[in-house]
Amino acid sequence: MLVAAALLAAAVLELPGVVLDAADAVRAGRPAAFDRAAAPADGLGIPNDMLERARDVIPEHARYAIVLGPTIPLDANQTVGIPQFLRYWLLPRTFEDEADDADWVIAYGQSAETLGVPVRREVPLAELVNAVEVDR
Repeated sequence: MLVAAALLAAAVLELPGVVLDAADAVRAGRPAAFDRAAAPADGLGIPNDMLERARDVIPEHARYAIVLGPTIPLDANQTVGIPQFLRYWLLPRTFEDEADDADWVIAYGQSAETLGVPVRREVPLAELVNAVEVDR
């Protein structure tokens, strides 16, 4: 009986450590929320730093457009997928089909000078990708 009580006491004392170790193992194997949300961008070749920077630079109330240019070679999946992913990623910002209607334009491999909108400022998001604030 004394042995059983000693074993039970040892188990009770060890249990919190075992539970904490298990929780740490689960957390270590699970990607962070950003990594889970940005995972589809990896398949499209969208740099993660560009995603973070775009959210930081373009205000949540802004209207934006995306222009894909010739400087970055894109396959058919990227041509369709990049704008679609960014429409999701940049919510609650409002997507506009035309750069003329937007407050900001994401120039993805496109020179700001060729967007056809007056430029207030240009903010680098990644190599060959800029957020262009339209001068209104």
